[in-house]
Amino acid sequence: MTRPSLILVSPNIERKGDEFGDLSISLSETYQKALMSCGAIPLPLPATTSRELISECVSRCDGVLLTGGEDIDPRLYGKKLPPRLCGTVTVTPDGGARDLRELTLIDEVFRQRKPLLGICRGHQVLNVALGGTLVADILAQIPSRAASSPLA
Repeated sequence: MTRPSLILVSPNIERKGDEFGDLSISLSETYQKALMSCGAIPLPLPATTSRELISECVSRCDGVLLTGGEDIDPRLYGKKLPPRLCGTVTVTPDGGARDLRELTLIDEVFRQRKPLLGICRGHQVLNVALGGTLVADILAQIPSRAASSPLA
């Protein structure tokens, strides 16, 4: 009998934890149910930016899932947003620690050659980690593209 895969999941950051009034990690039940339904065990990544601890977590898991959430800080992909767009980008409430944590996590995943899946924000941060850029607001920055979208 094989053991279930242990999947390290990068959680979201909440503004206020119920117990101590600090920042808190949260992991949607949807991600957990999806992993468990295919026989995997979800394990949330601790709220740390310590490379040593992140490295150890990656070494103990069978794969990594980068979840959705807030926008990535535009400074990480070389964008200085026009003032009119600054209010449309919602970055993580932890002062960028989630961005740093996930960039470190991606670096470790590649270094240790582990499977990786990014969903929504997850694939965006993967793009940034690999040197890509993002469009912060398609409607405002590329109106011609938004008009041709089936979602417009």
